[in-house]
Amino acid sequence: MLTEIVTAAKEYSTSRRKERLLLVQGDVDSREMYAEFFRYHGFQLIPVATVSDALTFAPHADVIVTETLLPDHMDGIEFIERLKRDECTKSVPIIVLTACAWDTERERAEKAGCDVFLAKPCLPDELLRAVRRVLASSTSRDVHGWTTNADVPNETADRRGLASDSKVSEWSRDVVT
Repeated sequence: MLTEIVTAAKEYSTSRRKERLLLVQGDVDSREMYAEFFRYHGFQLIPVATVSDALTFAPHADVIVTETLLPDHMDGIEFIERLKRDECTKSVPIIVLTACAWDTERERAEKAGCDVFLAKPCLPDELLRAVRRVLASSTSRDVHGWTTNADVPNETADRRGLASDSKVSEWSRDVVT
């Protein structure tokens, strides 16, 4: 009886995989506030401060929320352009959340390929609605509930940059920078 309960619990937990959100925010206070909010709402996330860190984790994300002003060698718009040129990340939805709300910045972000542009200050509930909206319309997410590389067919693993011998344990825990 106990074995049946444990098996049922495992099946339930793997079928209810959390959405993976990559949060790219240079400002530590914004990053921590939004990260805590999304954890509370059941997302599996990785909050990072730099584009170089974001590029490492982007192939494994279901959705990316990024700032345009980042403390790195490229800004958020260049980051989006790079993601949209890459086969592994071109279909991952991107939300820009920025204090640079000028029309020219919005146009640059949209031209680069962002799905949603939000200006700060932005209530967390508004960002959550935008994330849920892009995830609902996204075809890039992992709809099969795969949680390990062993569960992922080879062509999907290759597309997402997951070699069969690598582990994506970063998504099994939150990484705080």
